[in-house]
Amino acid sequence: MSASSTSRPGFPLLFATAFVAIGVVLACLAVVRHRQVLAVWEERQCSVADDRARLVSNWLQERKGDAEANSQSPDVKAWLLKTAGQRKAGELSGGSALPHLALLNLTKRIYGYVGTYLLDREGRVVSRAAGSPMPSPLLAAAAAKAAQTGRFQVDWFPQGPGRGYLCLFSPVPGTPEITAGQIGMNSLGAVALIADPHQSLFPLLTAKTVPTKTEETLLVAAAGAGIRFLSPLRGGDFAVFQALPHASTLAARAALNGREVYGEFTNYRRVPVVAATRRIPT
Repeated sequence: MSASSTSRPGFPLLFATAFVAIGVVLACLAVVRHRQVLAVWEERQCSVADDRARLVSNWLQERKGDAEANSQSPDVKAWLLKTAGQRKAGELSGGSALPHLALLNLTKRIYGYVGTYLLDREGRVVSRAAGSPMPSPLLAAAAAKAAQTGRFQVDWFPQGPGRGYLCLFSPVPGTPEITAGQIGMNSLGAVALIADPHQSLFPLLTAKTVPTKTEETLLVAAAGAGIRFLSPLRGGDFAVFQALPHASTLAARAALNGREVYGEFTNYRRVPVVAATRRIPT
């Protein structure tokens, strides 16, 4: 009797111990399952990020090839030299220009650019393809910078509400110069090609891949201390080409800092998301 009575309190303890043990096992299984799900999402999103980065990079390289093919043409160099000679002799006034350069017309017509231009070192347009829109001051300043640095560059110019153009500048090589014991290239000017990214670039980013409430692929650029969102945003409640303040938790900031990572961030709507970031070299 006494033996039976002394053993009864052990049953609740044994049950509680078993219950705790089962709870720990279930918790461990949940953690393992959660990690497996995250691993699947990481693989999927990183694959999409790699693919989209490759598509955008290839798109840019093709347009860079167009710009460099124009800037390295002997006809373009001769055109700039002729223009500079006429300007020096006072034969070319500030409001006049040479006729359309055939190569610019050909490039615009075949490859579908919005406009193609040839500018001198000061950013003055000396020729443009027929049908090219009037150049803006932004175009002149960017072309002058490309000519002075002697490096290919890409700029993004707003063009009306929610739209913008991508501008590619390739310097026209002149004659080598020796400065401080180093050989440099004195650029004669720059070729500028203006493309509408809404026509062929942004569609590469908007194809559906992962059906979630926050899924989207974004193309961004630095805008001073802020971030400029270039590609169309999901829902359309934010303007394209809108610059937003710096935020360290934005995946866009990590991408602009050159970090190719996968992790937890907040998006431009301040919604928690997981994202994969990739940098697009230009």
